[in-house]
Amino acid sequence: MKIKINFKYILPLFFITAFTTLGAQEELKGTKQKLDIVIDDLGDANLAVTTRFNASQWDFFKKTVGTNQAYLKRQMIKGMPKYFLSDFKYEEEPMDRSFIFLMKAFAVAQPDDNGKWKAELDMKDPDITKLNDQTFMLKLNMVTNGMLIEQEQTIHLPEKAKNAKIEKDSFGSAVLTYQYKSGASSPILSYGGILLILAGLGLFVMNLRKPKSASV
Repeated sequence: MKIKINFKYILPLFFITAFTTLGAQEELKGTKQKLDIVIDDLGDANLAVTTRFNASQWDFFKKTVGTNQAYLKRQMIKGMPKYFLSDFKYEEEPMDRSFIFLMKAFAVAQPDDNGKWKAELDMKDPDITKLNDQTFMLKLNMVTNGMLIEQEQTIHLPEKAKNAKIEKDSFGSAVLTYQYKSGASSPILSYGGILLILAGLGLFVMNLRKPKSASV
């Protein structure tokens, strides 16, 4: 089964929502995001989204949606309707002007009959680096409505995964493949894999630009 890994839309939508009222005259810079995806033996994934703001962004975030964790959770669920999400946890680092959103997504990856796992990156030539046979890093720079978001994604495969590499499908798009035999897979079927998580986080970012909707 092909699993698409593409998180480049998650944060942009999240931030567009959060900072609508900052005004078009202010170019939003200095927003950094780190996304860690840890895939387990069953193909489920633990997600950690770390977002770091500049001073003005952090101040606005804390005055609006940053104080409403229930709203943040609802927007995350709304952005990824085809996933069963659980184990939500929200943490803040005020001195670093950042927050971490933790959650679990079920059935992010599925194997084929031969124990080969495929993950479509949905990109022609991604800036992806293989750190070791279980870890890949992808870097993206996005500009949305004058807002620069620097995103670093790290994909952690199961510990015993091997022969991991980047290949290309029949359309020339990058595909992450690896061999792993776990003997089981998540009972919850995937509908598009990590690509949908990425798109969902994008919607999460956009919806945060509507502070009037941030009430519980």
